[in-house]
Amino acid sequence: MFKLPRPGNDGMGSTSNQNYKRTGRALDERFLRILKIFKWGSDAEKALEVLMLRVDHRLVREVLKTDVEISTKMQFFRWASKKKHFEHDATTYMALIRCLNEEQLFGEMWRTIQEMVRSPCIITPMELSEIIRILGRAKMVNKACSIFYQIKARKCVPNSHAYNGMIIMLMQEGHYDKVHELYNEMCNEYNCFPDTVTYNALIVAFCKLGREDSASRLLEEMRENKLQPTTKIYTTLMEMYFKFGKVEKALNLFQDMQDRCCVPNVFTYTELIKGLGKAGRIEEAYDIFRQMQREGCVSDTVLINNLMNILGKAGRLEDVIKLFGEMESLQCVPNVVSYNTVIKAHFDSKTGALQASSWLEKMKEKGIALSAFTYSILIDGFCKTNRVEKALMLLEEMDEKGFPPCPAAYCSLIDALGKAKRYEAASELFQELKENCGSSTSRVYAVMIKHFGKCGRLKEATNLFEEMKQLGCVPDVYAYNALMSGMVRIGMVDEAQSLLRTMQEQGCVPDINSLNIILNGVAKSGGPIRAMEMLSNMKQSNIKPDAVSYNTVLGALSRYDFSTALEQHDFALESPSSLGGRADAPPAASPSTSMEQSNARALARSLAIPPSIGPLIASSPSSRNENIVLVERVFSTALGDLEPRPARSSLSFPTTVSAPVDVVDEDEGSARKRCEERRYEFNSSIVHWCESKLWPEETWAIVEYIGVRASYNSVGL
Repeated sequence: MFKLPRPGNDGMGSTSNQNYKRTGRALDERFLRILKIFKWGSDAEKALEVLMLRVDHRLVREVLKTDVEISTKMQFFRWASKKKHFEHDATTYMALIRCLNEEQLFGEMWRTIQEMVRSPCIITPMELSEIIRILGRAKMVNKACSIFYQIKARKCVPNSHAYNGMIIMLMQEGHYDKVHELYNEMCNEYNCFPDTVTYNALIVAFCKLGREDSASRLLEEMRENKLQPTTKIYTTLMEMYFKFGKVEKALNLFQDMQDRCCVPNVFTYTELIKGLGKAGRIEEAYDIFRQMQREGCVSDTVLINNLMNILGKAGRLEDVIKLFGEMESLQCVPNVVSYNTVIKAHFDSKTGALQASSWLEKMKEKGIALSAFTYSILIDGFCKTNRVEKALMLLEEMDEKGFPPCPAAYCSLIDALGKAKRYEAASELFQELKENCGSSTSRVYAVMIKHFGKCGRLKEATNLFEEMKQLGCVPDVYAYNALMSGMVRIGMVDEAQSLLRTMQEQGCVPDINSLNIILNGVAKSGGPIRAMEMLSNMKQSNIKPDAVSYNTVLGALSRYDFSTALEQHDFALESPSSLGGRADAPPAASPSTSMEQSNARALARSLAIPPSIGPLIASSPSSRNENIVLVERVFSTALGDLEPRPARSSLSFPTTVSAPVDVVDEDEGSARKRCEERRYEFNSSIVHWCESKLWPEETWAIVEYIGVRASYNSVGL
């Protein structure tokens, strides 16, 4: 080890057996001061000679660790490389690379890495791993891949850390397709095996790609290799299963996780609650939260916000407020998202804008700044509660505070003004949005097109549709639906069908609303026969009919007189399976005409029949009977197609109420009483079955009518 000359022994300093040189094990403070004062140059070189410091790898590394300027470090590094009997090795190169990375001098860093690879120095797998990690953080993915294979070609066999670094980098930058290729390459390397980090990165990548089977196979492969899946792996897989609607599979995985003694964390519970909430299983989500508390897992604000959002959408405002009140005891600090969620829950629960405004004041008192989303929620809520002027004031306030124009807020206001038939004001607001943003979103265009169509200004709606295409704003399904709805409204059904074909040719996939718009037009212009034909075609397509589809056909049937039509089109009565319904659908009742008329009068007296069902009662007995058969068959088809959500799958839904077997000589009063009991039973099951579907009122009316008629028929009234 080289040392400086001892003080007072100058005369002895020239002896050959004295070693006056030192390395960088303990850098002389005088040398550091010289570097800071003179930077690097001839003075610094002379100082190095005076201090008799030998240039070696340790000295270079120690100098590069100091807090001198990066330019001085680089100059020293270049000077050292020119010294006789000295060559940089991987450790000195890595020391400079780290310095350049810290200073974000990525260009110089990349040149240094290239120089290192070209030099004869030996690069170890650990150094390769660090280079990949540094380049990945600098977003230099392609360069990292290039260097990886260059170093590998120099007989440096990458270890699992190096491969993991590459896999994680590719995954973080969204290059999911390359991750599996690298994994296969890793498996082919001698003595290089995937570990938990590898599997975690791969499973995340496959989940991002939506490759559920591949992700599940990797989990099984982990277990076969005696590796314990981590909490993060379980959480990632559960998130994927929920995303694809496989709720039971996600819950089974959660149970498996607990059975294998893998402790779920707050992120796991957050995904569980989010997934169950999305599936409409609100009570189970709430139970999971309580289970989490019992097991001692500490909640965070994100989890509470998600749970409040789920409860708010389900209309459980009291639970939302209760949960918000528990946040302090749970050591979760409410943030702007928490207040936004509570405010939105008030608007969604129809409690009125007053309570929402009070929460806004609480938010301000706590010093929480309103976000653009807060304003958007308030504007949307006030619009839905017919307080458009208040919403307009908030829009002005939003602009005064410097928030950028929010298309969602403008969309809510334009929609509210359109519903209030203030079309000119809506148009002015639309123009204002275009001027402030330079363009508009397809959703805002769709709202304007919808309202122009509603008020019969189809030409203006069409012009807007063409304008959005010219401005490069690609029409989405909502814009197409808005224009088709306007066309159907004025009887241009053929033109609407042509637009539907154009929509498909342009690569915009229709949704059920698109087909329902056309179905509505067909039902109005062509009657129930054509509507039922289209319904049958929908059943064979990828887009299956929903409650609105069946509503449309049921409504057409209730308004149509089949007295003459059935003579020409008898397929409906002769072939019930043509609608996709059950072949064993209940046959039409065939009592006498007087009995039919009596039943009609009894129904009219005892029930408040909605206007949409009036034609069924008012029509002639024979026609009414035939209509009811068709209505029942169409509705029976709906029961087969519109499956309830999993939580309701155990509920049975009676399409008719059969008569009791042992009913003999029952008087009319007893029969009517029993009928009411059966009616209550029938309608109660309907309420439970339809609860998850939120069927429109018209369907409820038709369903109730069918249930009542079945009840009366069962007792022979």
